[in-house]
Amino acid sequence: MSIIEVKNRIKAVKNIGQITKAMEVVAATKMRKSQEVALHSRPYAFKALYLLSTLAKHAEVKTKLMEVRHIKKTLLVIVTSDRGLAGSFNSQVFRMADSFLKSYIF
Repeated sequence: MSIIEVKNRIKAVKNIGQITKAMEVVAATKMRKSQEVALHSRPYAFKALYLLSTLAKHAEVKTKLMEVRHIKKTLLVIVTSDRGLAGSFNSQVFRMADSFLKSYIF
């Protein structure tokens, strides 16, 4: 390699580093926003849980959601990423879904 090629290579690596750092900052910001949304929704989740548990304690409340019944059908919903930087997340999700389906008795 000539000196010019080496310099160009160093420059390219630095540019890749800058791009990676920028992507990391964007991802961290999005993660922080998601965490804030999740934390702000906690009081509602706790209130809903409290309401459901209070309803479940009262025997006079009859609803199909509260009764114990035999499972006839099961729905498996698979949620994966459609963006980059997810690593092997999608393949792990599909692997786990496949494992679940193989162990599930139809």
